[in-house]
Amino acid sequence: MLRADFLAEEFRIYESRSAGADAVLLRASALPPELLARLVQAATSTHMAACVACANAAEITRAGAARAPVVVLDHSDLHLPVPPRTLVLVRSFSAEARGRADAALDPGLTDAASFRRALEEEDR
Repeated sequence: MLRADFLAEEFRIYESRSAGADAVLLRASALPPELLARLVQAATSTHMAACVACANAAEITRAGAARAPVVVLDHSDLHLPVPPRTLVLVRSFSAEARGRADAALDPGLTDAASFRRALEEEDR
């Protein structure tokens, strides 16, 4: 599960993990480089994925410098270079994301019941 509200405090990382989150969302544009790196490290140390939302090449570079394992991009930004061994999560799926993104957010999955329904449909 991804905690989808943007976090800016280290405490929120630990709070997310204790609530069962597997990943947290950070915004590169909203965090100074030192804090971004500290939050990515906090997420990693708790075995969560730090997903850093980026809107341009400079923010992707900052995410890479912070060692973010996942960058989150809009489908229109999928042409931007991403550091090696970094997963790309696109905000919403579109045809142009196929082959360029590793995963896509599904806004329809808002709770456990909708997630279970999606898994059941996938099994059929």
